[in-house]
This record gives sequence, C-alpha cells and structure tokens, in this order.
Amino acid sequence: MRWIPTRVRLGLSLKVLIPIGVILACVVLTLVLFIGNRIELFEQQMAEVAARDTTAVFQRTLEFSMSEGVSDFAPVLERVSSVGNISDPRLIPAAFMEIDDATEADEWEAKVLASGEEQKGFIEGVHGRSYRVVLPIKVTESCIDCHDGAKIGQTMAAVGFRLDTGEWDDAARELISGILWLAGLAIVFLLVVVGWRLRSTIIRPLGLGVGVAERVAEGDLTHHFDLNREDEIGDLARALNKMSSNLRGIIQELSNNSNLVSSSSQELSSISEQMVSDSAEMSSQTDSVSAATVRVSSAVESTAS
Repeated sequence: MRWIPTRVRLGLSLKVLIPIGVILACVVLTLVLFIGNRIELFEQQMAEVAARDTTAVFQRTLEFSMSEGVSDFAPVLERVSSVGNISDPRLIPAAFMEIDDATEADEWEAKVLASGEEQKGFIEGVHGRSYRVVLPIKVTESCIDCHDGAKIGQTMAAVGFRLDTGEWDDAARELISGILWLAGLAIVFLLVVVGWRLRSTIIRPLGLGVGVAERVAEGDLTHHFDLNREDEIGDLARALNKMSSNLRGIIQELSNNSNLVSSSSQELSSISEQMVSDSAEMSSQTDSVSAATVRVSSAVESTAS
C-alpha cells in the first residue's frame, strides 16, 4: 500500500508562536554559551590567582628547607597538600641533581625541566577537572655551595601541584542550570502572553470575520461584523460589512427589477388578451360585412333581371 503524506494544518497562533519560540531558544542558548565561556574565564582567573599565591608560599617553603639543608621534602609536600584545595604536590629534581629514588617526571614536568618555563592549565582527571601548575626551581648562589657544577639560573627541579576546581564547577553548573530554568519559564510565560494577545487581537476577530463570510456565502446578509478598530482587522471588518451591505443592495435592486418585469409581463399579457379579443371582434364584424355584401349583391342581381 502506497503511503500518501497528509498535510498538517497549523493554526495561525502556532505559525507565529513556533518561530518566536525557536528564536527565543536560540537567544537563550547563545546567552548560556556566553555565560559559560565567561564563567570558564573567571574560573581560570581565580585559578591563576590561587596558583600564584600557592606558588609563592610553596617556593618560599622549599627555599627555606633547602637553606636549612633538608634533603627529604616529603613532609613539606604533605604540609602543602593539606592547604585548601591543593592536591598532588610533586617535586621532580633535574638529572644533574643525582638524587636517588627520584620520582619520574611526566610530560609537563619534563617540559619544565627542559625549557625552564612554567606550565599551567586545566586538565581532566579521574576526580574531575582541576587546574595544574608546574614551575621551575632555578639554581641560586646559595645552591652552588651544595651542588658542584650547577650554574646560576639553571633549572634544578620542577615543582607542581593541582588546584581542585570541583566546587567552582559545581557552582557554575548550578548557575547555568538556574539560568536555564529561569529562561525556560520566561519563554513559556512570554509565549503564553503572546498567544493570548494573538488570540484576543487577531485570531478571534478573524474567526468572527470567517463566520460573517460563511453566512454571506450561505445567503444570510443580515449579519453585521461589529468591530470598531483602527487597524487592518478593523479594515477587514468594515470591508466585510460593506460587502454585505452592497450585496443586500444588489439583491434588493434585482428584486425590484424582477417585480417590475413581472408587472410588465402581466401588462403585456393583458394587452395580448385584449388584442386577441379585438381581433375576434373584428373577424366577426368582417363576417357580417361579407354577409351583407352578399345580400346586397343578390338584391342587385334580382333587380337587374
């Protein structure tokens, strides 16, 4: 059996409301994307500020520990990890430091040790997103006495940590969710208001106009479109009323002409009957004259003989 598509009829209100809803949804989506981008930039700025402060404290702690001859930095790293939302502090010495049991450097730390430039940015981990910072520790004059062959300014270690941004992400998600809820409610409210206004100002008057046109089509010219408005709908109402009035006038004129034609027809019929009667009378008179003529002719002939 062949499938024949059917044409779906949409009301005027839906034809207006659907594009408005789509436009508003696009506006809200654009707004959410913009706000999300701004929130991410704000998170990055907050992370950079927190990382800068933490880095300063971390470096001072390490420099003080080194100046005191501390070789085991595990307690220092544990103390740093207990501060705020800092996690996974790491200290990776350079190869020339010749420290036994040194932790193997990962990709970020290897870049810092090789280039001497810091690395920072958001990363995705098992526990969610975090902001990671890896900084170089340079050789200073106080380090040369303990590390023979080291040069001032040379990268002697890479120190890094992560700032957990889960709370910030949760707050951002809650904010965006709240914005979406408010925007959704605002769109629904706006569509309801627009739909109500469409129904009261356009749909209902058009329905009345259609009713008047249908009654006129059925021959009822007595209905009046009572709508006093100075807009296109009002022009339509006045045009329908004028059309109905003109049709009534035309039909009345046709009725009068029909009556006139009927009266004239009756007069013509009466005249025709009169003419028939006159014709019969004339025929009778003609017969009488003919008979009289015959009698006169007979009398003349008798007299002549």
